[in-house]
Amino acid sequence: MAWRCGVSGARAGRIVTLARGLEALPACRALFEAGSLSEDQVAVIVRHTDADHDEQVAELAPSLTVTQLQRVLPSLPHPEPQPADDNDDDDERGPGEPE
Repeated sequence: MAWRCGVSGARAGRIVTLARGLEALPACRALFEAGSLSEDQVAVIVRHTDADHDEQVAELAPSLTVTQLQRVLPSLPHPEPQPADDNDDDDERGPGEPE
């Protein structure tokens, strides 16, 4: 990408990171493609937004500056990761019980 587009390797990496992040954020991606969001805004959005908040962020982001996005987006609630459900019978034994 760096050679074909005439950008540095680091810049090419940032563009790829943005593109991959936008795959999970269709509402924000549509705004970016329409020119309603800048690349700098999208960089902050991709870093701090999950798919559950895509629509909410898409409503707010066009009216916020990059600095405002940097302040607001980290405070969005993120769901707690669910513990893995192993279903192992080992966990049902009490202490001191043989295997």
